[in-house]
This record gives sequence, C-alpha cells and structure tokens, in this order.
Amino acid sequence: MSDTENVTIEQLIQMLKIHKKELSIISKLSEAAFGNFKSNFMIGKLDPEISKGEAIFILKEMITTNLNMQKMIKKGAE
Repeated sequence: MSDTENVTIEQLIQMLKIHKKELSIISKLSEAAFGNFKSNFMIGKLDPEISKGEAIFILKEMITTNLNMQKMIKKGAE
C-alpha cells in the first residue's frame, strides 16, 4: 500500500486550489504587507517566522508535489 492511497484526488484538488490562491495573493504582496498578514495564510500559521520568498518557494513545491501525487493516483487507478 503506497502513501498516496491515504489521500483522495478530491482532497488533492481542494488543497491545490488553496495553495494556488495563496500563492497568487502572496506573490502580489510587498514583503512588509506579507509580514503583517502572514498569519492569515496557512503557511504563515505553520511558521510565523517565514519570509515571503520562503512562503512562495514552499507553496510552489507543494503545488508540484500535489500534481505529482495526482498523477501517481491516476496512474494507479488505470
């Protein structure tokens, strides 16, 4: 049993939407604005000391991982 079997495509799609939305918003904020509002974002709640650049990098990696997991699940369903 692979680790991806514990996650559904629907869950991945839902998280992908959240991560893309947060990435879009954070990318448009100045560093100062991100510092003031980062606790409103999932990533800022996990790490209150995170910088805007780190948040963008992590969100991009999360999106890539999510898409790869979706491919793995779909391939396993074939």
